[in-house]
Amino acid sequence: MKLQAALVSLVLIGLTSLAFGNDNDTGPRTGFFETDITLRELIGAENAASFSDVIAPDEKLKWKIYVPKTYTPSRPVGLIAYVTHSNSWGGSTRLYNDVLDEKNIIWAGVIGAGSKKPLNARLMRLLLTPTFIARNYVLDPERLYVGGNSSGAHVAAMLATSKPQIFKGGLFVGRALFWEDEAPAVIDLVRRNRYVFSSGSSNPDLKEVQRSAAAYRNAGVEHTEFFLMPNVARKAPTPMYIEKAIEYLDGTSGSIGDE
Repeated sequence: MKLQAALVSLVLIGLTSLAFGNDNDTGPRTGFFETDITLRELIGAENAASFSDVIAPDEKLKWKIYVPKTYTPSRPVGLIAYVTHSNSWGGSTRLYNDVLDEKNIIWAGVIGAGSKKPLNARLMRLLLTPTFIARNYVLDPERLYVGGNSSGAHVAAMLATSKPQIFKGGLFVGRALFWEDEAPAVIDLVRRNRYVFSSGSSNPDLKEVQRSAAAYRNAGVEHTEFFLMPNVARKAPTPMYIEKAIEYLDGTSGSIGDE
């Protein structure tokens, strides 16, 4: 399968879903929960068949989601679509709930997209996240962010820099891939968006994470920040840092960390 063709098709599907932002008849579910849907149910039989070499049409796509308790369709909600190195962990913790409530943002961690999965399958699951969330929630298209930790940071960066018209920012907990000498065709859009890199001070990859952030800035991505979490190796950021990251991605705060 040609990955780029698949991504273009899925982006169009996602945009259509975002344009409608329909809620279901029983009302939107809030709080912390796990949910799933088949590829066929999500994008239709014909589209699902065209991507069957990556994800089987009847395979369950799964997410661990937190929806703010105060969600209302009259107030469009932001989204962090997140992927990790693990098949079972969605990247969020219940400790984030208060921050997500305050910032009016959904966290949707992709399940079953760990580092042992093929890259195309991880990318597709992550890219499908806004399409899935938009089935039941009204999303703010200016607050759609993509994130990941460890190898998931690489996957998130690939989408953030190839589809910046969809994902307006990225949260990379770890070193994220850089495009080196061949800049993305959409580099002008990438430069308009906002990106946060983070690392624990005990992380052996700390210098690499800092170099990744510097590479983005050197490429003209002005709104790139790095923050250091004291005495944390490769663990998830604390709620305080998640709050700071969201504020930076939203453009409501300036510098959030020291290098």
